Amino acid sequence: MNDTLRQDAISRVGITIAIDGPAGSGKSTVSKELASRLGIGYLDTGAMYRALTWYVLDRGIDLEDTDAVAAAANEMLLRLQSDPADPHVWVGDTEMTAAIREPRIALAIKHISTNLKVRAWMASEQRRRMMEARQQGSGMIAEGRDITTVVCPDADVRILLLAALQYHSYSVRLAFFLCLCCASGSCGGTGIRTGSCASACCHGKCHSCCKNAC
Repeated sequence: MNDTLRQDAISRVGITIAIDGPAGSGKSTVSKELASRLGIGYLDTGAMYRALTWYVLDRGIDLEDTDAVAAAANEMLLRLQSDPADPHVWVGDTEMTAAIREPRIALAIKHISTNLKVRAWMASEQRRRMMEARQQGSGMIAEGRDITTVVCPDADVRILLLAALQYHSYSVRLAFFLCLCCASGSCGGTGIRTGSCASACCHGKCHSCCKNAC
């Protein structure tokens, strides 16, 4: 069956796809490519956490106040454009696609992602968006923590994505190289790039922001 026939079939019944797997296994890359080929949306779960981090910082809310942060999640007006080739993020009427990639967001997001009340809100919100897309005769693919076990354990397709050791090792080495490049380059070890490399280094954590570093 070619992609056109698959897209036609999906348009009649909708589909939800959940992908999980270890860091460096290529979840984001595979998810975006699959969403493009199937003609469905891509839910950037990481951007949701980043957007809330920006929102909390913008309002001067104490990151350690778990109740206040959870309340902020409930009041935040988050809009995501799920085009896998050109995703965009809005909070209210303000586009935050670039702002949520700023170094200060990368440094503060750990307080948001470890907040259990926020994680419960995120799981509910992510599931709602996936199911709405399905009901509209399209579909959505999401990847990340809790997607196949908590967010959407009843997804039409659940995938545990693994990578052969040599490819996983290459991915980790590449991310580490980008961090070292930043530490010895224009940022002077601060983790803040300038010029053509205006991005967070991750301070050795080698997370997804490294993939968009340069």
